[in-house]
Amino acid sequence: MSINIVPQELNRENVNNANDGFGPKGAPYAWRDNVVPWLHRFLIPPFEAGGFGAVVDKGLRWLNNRGIKSIDDLSKLNEIDLAVFYYLGKSFSMLGDEESALACFHVVWSQQCFAKKMLSGFAEYCAMAAQELSDIAAERGEEYVNGFDVKPFFASQLGKKSGMCFIATACYGSPFAPEVLFLQQLRDRYLRKTSIGRAAIQFYELTSPPIARCLSRSPFWRRTVRRLVVRPLLGVARRISS
Repeated sequence: MSINIVPQELNRENVNNANDGFGPKGAPYAWRDNVVPWLHRFLIPPFEAGGFGAVVDKGLRWLNNRGIKSIDDLSKLNEIDLAVFYYLGKSFSMLGDEESALACFHVVWSQQCFAKKMLSGFAEYCAMAAQELSDIAAERGEEYVNGFDVKPFFASQLGKKSGMCFIATACYGSPFAPEVLFLQQLRDRYLRKTSIGRAAIQFYELTSPPIARCLSRSPFWRRTVRRLVVRPLLGVARRISS
């Protein structure tokens, strides 16, 4: 059975100036010599080494620094941004966050209408994103993938400084689960205000992605960690915050 993934109309325009937009840049040498190497030096190596949490952190920081924080900002996507969204999608998928992965792949696939404007080699990311969406549709259904809303991703992951709760997200299967959002709020409200808390957050963000990756592969361990670790932690956190 063939699967048809329809590109979402997330932006009808793509600007082109010094750094924004697809196609030749206003400062081609600086862009080629400084920006493109960033992708091959700071994003692709950690992805290939299995550092998916690091890719998520670097990718979200890149998009925030570029001012891409909402669907309205997609009109200034350039080729590097496109690649960042693709590697974010792959990394979210490896960490068990299917909803964030879907959103990222949809953003990339939605840009296929600008493929002829892109610098050589970057349009391939659109085709690869379409394949990722098709693979998810084969398991979850074409209607689910085509009807997926990307707006919550921008609201929850971009335009903010707080990182992901990797283990909780893996256990509950979504960064938008009420339990995950509660833990994020607790972290930002209490832990970030003390030096010990910030050190604990840094340690967690360094060590939790490999654990989350393992959990995403095992329904048994997701249920076990959710029941024996996350739920008791939620109980303590609710008593503290009440």
